[in-house]
Amino acid sequence: LLHQDARGRALVIGYGTGVTSRVLHEAGFAQLDVAELSADIVRLADRHFGDVNRQVSRAPGVNLQLTDGRNLLLLQRQPYDLVSIEITSIWFAGAASLYNRDFYRLVHQRLTGRGVLQQWLQLHRLSATDILSVLATLRSEFRFVSLYVLGSQGIVVATDDPQRAHPRRDAVDTLQQSPALADVRRVLARPVE
Repeated sequence: LLHQDARGRALVIGYGTGVTSRVLHEAGFAQLDVAELSADIVRLADRHFGDVNRQVSRAPGVNLQLTDGRNLLLLQRQPYDLVSIEITSIWFAGAASLYNRDFYRLVHQRLTGRGVLQQWLQLHRLSATDILSVLATLRSEFRFVSLYVLGSQGIVVATDDPQRAHPRRDAVDTLQQSPALADVRRVLARPVE
């Protein structure tokens, strides 16, 4: 969200606790698609993390699809402003298909010209070579790639738009001023910068 001020369509691949979906929804996207393989993940997340995800899977404007995110992208023709990948790490069976060049090319094709991809990386379980490989693979499909590190977690951001290659002041200001995201800012214990 630091790189993307457009709030048309977004896709989250992987529901997890539902917090990323909730944050994107409350950040004001007109349409939020969520692709999750397991109905149990959604059910348990909404039961045990409902206080932080605010039952976003049932919110207006949220389209929950119990399907593989890659397959959903293959079937979509309307472009996204943001694709957020929140699945488990690369070393789990099946996950590597969301870290390869074919997948990044598919995401690239489904983004608007100003679109942004963001992907979570569990850095504590990856070697420096693995991280560089993911970044190089992203760079083979996107002009601009950034890696953010917070503790042992990483977020990669990729785009072709030079206006979104770096955090945008207007996007940061919007996040800083959003009443719906006040609790997210408190978790950070500092202003969004």
